[in-house]
Amino acid sequence: MNKIHKVRLMAATACAAALIGVTACGSESGGKSGLDAMSAQQISDKAMQALRDAKSLRFKQDGFTQGQPVKMNLILDRQGSCAGQAGGAKGGSTDVIKLGDKVWMKPDHATWEEQIGATKAATIEGVTKGRYIHGPTSDPLLAGMANTCDLTKFQAAIKGADSSGDDMTKGKPTTVEGKKVVPLEGKSGKGDATTVYVASEGTPYPVKVVQVEGGKTTTTIITDYDKPVPTTTPSAAESIDIAELRKQLQGA
Repeated sequence: MNKIHKVRLMAATACAAALIGVTACGSESGGKSGLDAMSAQQISDKAMQALRDAKSLRFKQDGFTQGQPVKMNLILDRQGSCAGQAGGAKGGSTDVIKLGDKVWMKPDHATWEEQIGATKAATIEGVTKGRYIHGPTSDPLLAGMANTCDLTKFQAAIKGADSSGDDMTKGKPTTVEGKKVVPLEGKSGKGDATTVYVASEGTPYPVKVVQVEGGKTTTTIITDYDKPVPTTTPSAAESIDIAELRKQLQGA
């Protein structure tokens, strides 16, 4: 698998994980990182290794996966915890919090309507009353979050990709998210293109990925490397247990 396809795997994995959840940069040292003297291949190798070594990170993505719109902002770690929002095809958004084997999920009206239709959406919203749905990740309706929030699985997917390929070139240094970066640019024979912006100071983390595929653009910002996932969870008053939700829906 070449470097362009490897980066696509990064973004596609994140998008797919976000959609699963809807349906069922710190730790940097100062100084130069020495990228000026490296080839695009060497920089890409270092960036992928830095990504694989991260203990946690935040994905902010706006674009498409398998032709469907997706938008997400999610911080996740190797322990399977996460917090943030995942968006679906019609502009809806789901607030997500997961710590250990417990998950809290609050889809907005647009998401409910997209997933189960207007009538059922009104019924379930009448029961949830704006509260988070809370339960274990073993619950069939919440189990998808286990995959969404598992940074280790995401990193394993990247690690399993072949590191061969020399189809990326270095662009001119620039600034992204307030950080100095070196762009790695690549194009395929179909007119698709991928640009990876790698931090040129401190750890050479990927900071931004811009993909153009089939005429559609997906932008991914990767920040908050090694920062902890927030541990604040909704209170009992702000939540409804998944078992109680089922019970009330049966009587609705």
